[in-house]
Amino acid sequence: MDVKVSYVKAIGILLMVLGHAIANVAGCQFLYDCIYLFHMPLFFFCSGYFFKEAYIERPHEFVKKKIKGLWLPYVKWCLLFIILHDLLLSINFYDIETSTAFGNPYKFKDYAVMIINALLFKYNSDPLLGGFWFIGQLFWSSVIACAFLFILKKMRIGFKSSIMLAILILCIGASVIAIIEKSIPVIGINQRTFFCASMFLLGKLYSLFVLSYKDVEYNALRYSKLIIVGKILISVIVILIVAYTGIAGHDSSLYTTKEWSLIPMKLLVQFIAIIGCFAIADVILKSNHVVQSVLAYIGNHTMPILAIHFSAFKLVTLLMLFMYTWNWKKLLNSRLHIIMERDGFAAM
Repeated sequence: MDVKVSYVKAIGILLMVLGHAIANVAGCQFLYDCIYLFHMPLFFFCSGYFFKEAYIERPHEFVKKKIKGLWLPYVKWCLLFIILHDLLLSINFYDIETSTAFGNPYKFKDYAVMIINALLFKYNSDPLLGGFWFIGQLFWSSVIACAFLFILKKMRIGFKSSIMLAILILCIGASVIAIIEKSIPVIGINQRTFFCASMFLLGKLYSLFVLSYKDVEYNALRYSKLIIVGKILISVIVILIVAYTGIAGHDSSLYTTKEWSLIPMKLLVQFIAIIGCFAIADVILKSNHVVQSVLAYIGNHTMPILAIHFSAFKLVTLLMLFMYTWNWKKLLNSRLHIIMERDGFAAM
């Protein structure tokens, strides 16, 4: 089952890259809305899927694991981009017009502030690491989820019941925080964090109730072609309808104070979409070995893809400049996005 989840993560990270690539591109708004309904919650779901009940008895081990698996890589990548900032700025990787905080060479004070932000999961406004907000949210939401289960365990509530109760409490908490428009300063825990924690626990609940079922006939039915195709079709239809109508908003985990009531709808839509992704993973399990290997590799290397894909967009831009024989001096003297937008390209 681990490799199946790797395929699901590969689907999620590829959708993320596609969503960032088509952002603000004319004619792509509907596809963008479809992707943003579920692609990031998918990762919280997969992370929760692997949560072990033993961590409730030893929460410090869970926190240590998350520090090693999330905080350290986050800091490493942030420090790399902080060190390379001035060099990347000099070759026009940063856009002064839209990135004023990063549009000038760093001074000593700037380096100190950026390093502190990196240590606190707050180095998220760098345009080249725009997707890194997710790492901090995954860290805090998983820790919060574990803390809730720890407390409920002390109240002698069963594991499955604790998960369901914690999901309910977290959704209510997300609604309250959205209504009062408050967040915990410095580390940035907000309504999104509580909402993502509920998705983390939903992933664990899914693994307990569905994937651990031992009945042979049930499993044979679940993996039948008809059921797999049905799951995919239902998830696609739901995504298309919801994206078109906007009944669950247009971002998987963001909502205004007036949209707090959308939380149950968001959870439902995301769960259906994620089930569809797992069904696609079932198809991949029966596909060509090369396809399996490529997707497994992608799914197991989501962190570096998350870190470098915006920079990769810049390299694609350079390639296109060469392909279309644009004047090199134009590149040196102009911001890349201005050239691309004028000539009809937006892969920035």
